[in-house]
Amino acid sequence: MLPIQAHQSVTLQQVLSLAERCIHVADVGAAVLGEAASYQILIDHGLCTLSAFEPDAREIDALRQHLGDFAAVLPDALGDGREHTLYVCPKGLGMNSLLEPDPSKLGFFNLFPEWGRVEDTKQITTRRLDDFDELHPIDFLKMDVQGSELSILINGRTKLARCIAVQTEVSFITLYRDQPTFGDIDRELRRQGFIPHGSLLSKTGRSPRLHEPANHGIHSISCSRRTLSTSVTSSI
Repeated sequence: MLPIQAHQSVTLQQVLSLAERCIHVADVGAAVLGEAASYQILIDHGLCTLSAFEPDAREIDALRQHLGDFAAVLPDALGDGREHTLYVCPKGLGMNSLLEPDPSKLGFFNLFPEWGRVEDTKQITTRRLDDFDELHPIDFLKMDVQGSELSILINGRTKLARCIAVQTEVSFITLYRDQPTFGDIDRELRRQGFIPHGSLLSKTGRSPRLHEPANHGIHSISCSRRTLSTSVTSSI
């Protein structure tokens, strides 16, 4: 145990004997949308390496400029390894999806019908998380992928085998056709040994024009391994 002298400040890093960049964070859907990353404190203290996945070519330059040389930016769309249609929505709003937006559901949320307006479609081939041989096992996974969460989890079980915590956006009101619900994602996370740790609204900070309670159907949840007593929680 570290000796603590009067007025000496001991950081959590010292107490846990954490080495530099010993935590591997994977951010899937890492576009810079004006929100601070929940893992920013790990970056600030030099405790993590970051793999940032962002398949929207329109967002790559801003993401690389924001992260600098700190992170590996990967322009891959994660999923089941098959070809899918990408529904391209207006830039900078984080609404692109491999699932078709459902106008009848978008109408429940202020501004979402415009945000989820499809401007283009493209055929893309996804990659399975488990197929990234060059990627180290993941300690903390954050996802904001507009309906692809379940597919990524199922096809990333090996990479997530030692993962400590997962932070993912889930919908109680699905915004896309055939989108997995909170229950579907919860079952898969429990199958992998995770249990819910916390739930926070994730859309209230996206735009000051949103009004409560119209956006109460979308949450960010964090899940941790059953054996842990602590986890990372934050809205995305």
